[in-house]
Amino acid sequence: MPLPNSDHSRRQPNRKSLLIVLALALLSGAAALSHELLWTRRLIDLLGATDWVVGRVLGLFFFGLSLGGYLATLQSGSKLPAVIRLSFAETLIGLLALPAIFLPMWTDWIWLTIGTDALVSWQGNAIKLLITILVVMPPAIAMG
Repeated sequence: MPLPNSDHSRRQPNRKSLLIVLALALLSGAAALSHELLWTRRLIDLLGATDWVVGRVLGLFFFGLSLGGYLATLQSGSKLPAVIRLSFAETLIGLLALPAIFLPMWTDWIWLTIGTDALVSWQGNAIKLLITILVVMPPAIAMG
């Protein structure tokens, strides 16, 4: 059994710290799912309740997570402590998710401008994809 003052005992996290980290990870995961549900609901309200919209949101969400995870590995040698980088990422996620709340108010003019005929053509589909990318990808990358 190692002595209380040895290096080995200082490297092991205590039970309370571990529970706090696990609780924070659980809350962070719940927040990520809440964001994904918000994006899906807002984009369904805006673009229609089709399987394409839901699939696009889920696909871009997971693509953003994987891209963000890759970018995080590039920053793993950073001199900033991990807690600072994590708090910056969590703040960025919250700020980047705000546009989804006001999405219907900001995009009403698009449908009036392009008209109903273009809405079902390739231009309308391109605009729908662009809106989905702009709403989902930035916070999803920050989550990764």
